[in-house]
Amino acid sequence: MHRLVKYCSDNGERLTQNRKAAFAVLKGSRKPLTAYNILTRMQAMGCNGQPPTAYRALEFLILHGFVHRIESLNAYVAAEGKGRQFVICDKCGTVWQRQSHVSHGIEDTFYPSTYYSEVHGLCQPCYMENRA
Repeated sequence: MHRLVKYCSDNGERLTQNRKAAFAVLKGSRKPLTAYNILTRMQAMGCNGQPPTAYRALEFLILHGFVHRIESLNAYVAAEGKGRQFVICDKCGTVWQRQSHVSHGIEDTFYPSTYYSEVHGLCQPCYMENRA
């Protein structure tokens, strides 16, 4: 949260209660959350609002690099870096973020603002459970 507060302060951005709450919800979750999951948890934290409330907060957080959207799940996670590879277990739903190597060789002639890749499969515990 400190990084978000500092970023907003340094860049003249408003850190609203909803933005702060949405970020806190995602930082506290090990698994990706849909906008509706986020909104429900924000409401439990005392935020009022309808779905656009969560979407506006998420839009801000994505724009400024604090949240990533996982396209294939239509869900969100707190960002752990700029370019990411998401490794997604299709059984338990856990998502791991890894530094993406997609940009290697590209950055000599092209400067991506973001880049993601998504890999679906089974984590080792789920794979082993399936084999038994």
